[in-house]
Amino acid sequence: MILSVSIFVLLAAGACLQSVIGFGFGLLCVPLAYLLMPELVPGPMIIAALVITGLLAIQHRKMICFNYTVGAVLGGSVGIAIATAVISIVQPSDYRFLLGVVILVAVLCSCLGMVPPLNSFSNLCASFLSGFMGVTSAAGGAPMGLLYQSMPREQSRANLNVFFLYVNIIGAACLWGVGSFNLFQIDYLLICIPPVFIGWLIGQLITARLNEILLKRLVLLSAAFSGVWMVSTSLF
Repeated sequence: MILSVSIFVLLAAGACLQSVIGFGFGLLCVPLAYLLMPELVPGPMIIAALVITGLLAIQHRKMICFNYTVGAVLGGSVGIAIATAVISIVQPSDYRFLLGVVILVAVLCSCLGMVPPLNSFSNLCASFLSGFMGVTSAAGGAPMGLLYQSMPREQSRANLNVFFLYVNIIGAACLWGVGSFNLFQIDYLLICIPPVFIGWLIGQLITARLNEILLKRLVLLSAAFSGVWMVSTSLF
């Protein structure tokens, strides 16, 4: 009973965070869900992420920028492909430390007022890093979140979640293809989906009460946590 409640609260909190800042579901939920109930990772968690990103992409569909979406999908696809090849031949600790440091430096620069310019090149680079990190660490949202922080709130969430929706679809298809996810896990899906919807609804209430400064601080805090997570997992 306590375990079920813990999982419910965790997934609702992750969905709420994703609703508010546009990313963070995987970053918050995957490591803790693996500790509490390993059966949820990766298949059911990817489907849960697919649900929340799909909800947000549909909700903010009018704010989607086609040019940014195409660039992000391209960069993310390359990142996913390279990560898939790399994880079979390179130890995760060999690159997680470097990626974590890069994220922390980017957070520090943002705190100092040095926000990266949003253009086609930076969009490709950030989406590549997000795709790569999503496969190798389940913490892929930070690069895109940092880059899109200068966008208007709804536009940022729209474009972030269209990108993550694509990444999650690819991830689910790959898992299905290699036999790591099947219909026998439907019981675990039933555990994951309801709290995601509740977290999404709570996120709608919270978002309306947040100003832009507080929202930016949440983005930076989540990204910093992502960087610390990657550095710590590479060392221990």
